[in-house]
Amino acid sequence: MKLLNILMSLCLLGCYTSVLAQQTTPKSYDFVVAEDGAWTWYNDERAAYKNGKLYTSYVKSDGKTALSVNDISTGYAVGSVVLLSTWAQKDDHNNASVLMREDGKIMAFYSKHIGPKKNYFRTSLVEEPKKQSDWGDEIMQLTTNDSDHKGATYNNAYQLSAEQGKIYNFMRTNNFNPNVKTYDKDGQPLRDGKDFILFKNGDGSVRPYVKYTSNNVDRIDFFFTDGHPRKADNNLYHCYYQTNKDGTQGKIYQTDGSVITDLASVFAGKPIDVQSVHKLYHFGSDGTKARPWTHNINYDKKGNPVVSYSKQIDINTITYHYAKWNGNLWTNHLVCDAGKGLYNGEDDYTGIITINPYNTNQIFMSSNKNPMTGVEGERYEIYSAVTKNDGETWTWTAITENSEKDNLRPYVPKGIKSKKNQVALWFYGEYTTYMNYKAKIVGEFIHRNEHQKVGKMNTKKEVKKIILKVNDYWQANNKAELRSFWDHAAYHTGNMAAYEITKKEAYRHYSIDWAKHNEWKGAKSDIKSNWKYKYGETDDFVLFGDWQICFQTYIDLYNLSDDKEEAMVARAKEVMKYEMSTSRNDYWWWADGLYMVMPVMTKLYHLTGDKQYLDKLYEYFAYSKSIMYDGETGLFFRDARYVFPKHKSVNGLKDFWARGDGWVFAGLAKVLQDVPEDWEHRTYFEGIYKKMAVALKQAQQQEGYWTRSILDPKHAPGPETSGTAFFTYGYLCGMNNGILSVDEYAPVVKKSWNYLSSTALNENGKVGYVQPIGERAIPGQQVDENSTADFGVGAYLLAASEMYKFLGKHKVN
Repeated sequence: MKLLNILMSLCLLGCYTSVLAQQTTPKSYDFVVAEDGAWTWYNDERAAYKNGKLYTSYVKSDGKTALSVNDISTGYAVGSVVLLSTWAQKDDHNNASVLMREDGKIMAFYSKHIGPKKNYFRTSLVEEPKKQSDWGDEIMQLTTNDSDHKGATYNNAYQLSAEQGKIYNFMRTNNFNPNVKTYDKDGQPLRDGKDFILFKNGDGSVRPYVKYTSNNVDRIDFFFTDGHPRKADNNLYHCYYQTNKDGTQGKIYQTDGSVITDLASVFAGKPIDVQSVHKLYHFGSDGTKARPWTHNINYDKKGNPVVSYSKQIDINTITYHYAKWNGNLWTNHLVCDAGKGLYNGEDDYTGIITINPYNTNQIFMSSNKNPMTGVEGERYEIYSAVTKNDGETWTWTAITENSEKDNLRPYVPKGIKSKKNQVALWFYGEYTTYMNYKAKIVGEFIHRNEHQKVGKMNTKKEVKKIILKVNDYWQANNKAELRSFWDHAAYHTGNMAAYEITKKEAYRHYSIDWAKHNEWKGAKSDIKSNWKYKYGETDDFVLFGDWQICFQTYIDLYNLSDDKEEAMVARAKEVMKYEMSTSRNDYWWWADGLYMVMPVMTKLYHLTGDKQYLDKLYEYFAYSKSIMYDGETGLFFRDARYVFPKHKSVNGLKDFWARGDGWVFAGLAKVLQDVPEDWEHRTYFEGIYKKMAVALKQAQQQEGYWTRSILDPKHAPGPETSGTAFFTYGYLCGMNNGILSVDEYAPVVKKSWNYLSSTALNENGKVGYVQPIGERAIPGQQVDENSTADFGVGAYLLAASEMYKFLGKHKVN
């Protein structure tokens, strides 16, 4: 005990000064993986990464083993929660091991902690499963155990490419010791599905606790104890399995490379005696009776194993430790005090210490004792530390602080190549025992500053390249000859903006081909008595604004043409003149219509000089405002059906749809750049526009985007591009025309452009995160990097083109 206190004092004296200044900002998690879940630390990989998605398993408070998918660039959920288990057992030991197979499929292995002698697995039916129906049926396998109620637990599955994709699943089954089952590359059980004892220590009453890791090619490492620290004066051991060079089944080796046995011997029923494996820590070697317990193992850059573990004397005296194999020997070092054990009866349970697989000189740990101050608190917080001398001293950072609930069992998923997207996960909530908890799985971007920072602004040249990249990709993959309805027509408003910047004739001709295909018309009926203006997609709905947005592009093409053929704008004049001749003023009954038609009115005003277009614009807009506008917030509901409190978000708040308000904000910006300075209603429109600008600035997310429900981010969380692009365009247009303050709003567009030019833009030029056609924010709707649409690309091109102009006028740091 005296030695322990001396070690702790040295650690505090060595580390405190250099880290005190880091405790300066409020700290918490960055995103939620699952609203309901917890896990133990002996099932890996409990979260696995592939193609921009993180697949995480956990056990819900109702006892179901579940899995969630998150977009790793944002942290937000993709698809819906998958229930892996058909049964329920409220026990945190039951989370799955998630295996990314070489063929693209995903497998999840899981078991009940206590109960029948069975383990289970599922295999995805698709390569990127996002919902329950993307997974195959639950498969049950019988396990061997010579004692009732011990069942099977602690699944750890790995696939070795050097062995033609053979899969090994390690778990505790037969003799209550570590066992292994094998499967072929397609997940079919080998050896009749039998499990074989890998390590054995007596009759199973004292059983090794193993942590595993693998390079997924030809090696699997084992880091283990004699038994549970409740019952054993534990030593710590390490060995590894390696495939033979010719790809055949290999051998088990000591850390130093000397052979222990062939794996074939294990399959022949001769398990490895724990005592035959070399120790990396000897019980009592520190002069105390502290019993260690394994927490984590990873490889350093040289492929050498690095491990973390705890040592416990009693529930109030637990420490965290770190050990590295340097090629010749193990170095062991104290990291910090682990704080108090989680609860009586499991005195060794701690918050856990884990190693960052991307930088094994960094650890993450959970403790109720601050390693920087030595002060013990009520809550368990997450801390990170970095060593520059193989663990002798550590520099600390608080990841969370002042938490209302506990933060426990951090874990860092492997395989995320993009540094800015690497994450640490843990669960946050109430944890009384392993069978009684109410928590959620949360995540933190390890390089948070790099992930969230708004980088240096693009140059004009760079923005122009983005415009070309995006529009070239769209036109190469989508034909021009499509109908003139709003979705396609909205793209063409962006295409014309892109042409204005690039002067690329292919863009202009693309829109001409589209216009000719539609005979320079919207809805094509010539029988005026049949013309309608409520929602409709047939040719009778001539007066419906979704069929009138095409006139914006027709007029632009007319103005660009040399011969000014009247046929290019004749239909626009005919339809809008007829509409203005009627006594109705309720043509724009939905928010989208304000973008669809208001710019048509201003363009026709400039084309004809007829002020009636402006007068009717004001009249129709005033009606729209009377049924959709919320004076308190300055935002517009999508239409009269969504006005609060008749309609609410899932959290009981006002539900303003981002794309709907995007249409309005962008439409107002277009109007204000077109109407005369002395127009009697200009101040009226400016006031509404500027109030929207204030409200939208306050609702912008830290990452630069706006969520689909503007004032309730939790209603439909995550990024959305079409609304964000329209808002970005609206702000830029306002600043470019001297209506909005550059000092006030340049930071807003800097953040939103950072999102648009990075997260929203795929490497090939595809614009992602566009909510599909709809009229509201839909909870649970999938919106990801592959979600694109013509109107979203049009909005993106509008924003990018206006950004190009902005950079020609203003310098942005």
